[in-house]
Amino acid sequence: MKFPSKEIVERVRREYPAGTRVALVRMDDCLSRILDKQSYQDL
Repeated sequence: MKFPSKEIVERVRREYPAGTRVALVRMDDCLSRILDKQSYQDL
């Protein structure tokens, strides 16, 4: 797995400050077991 560059990480941190809530709407992982419910993760 390739990690994003430092610049990209800094930009994402500015766009989504601590406490921002994000929704997982799609995951491309054949081993995952996602339920039909919406999954939320706090950053």
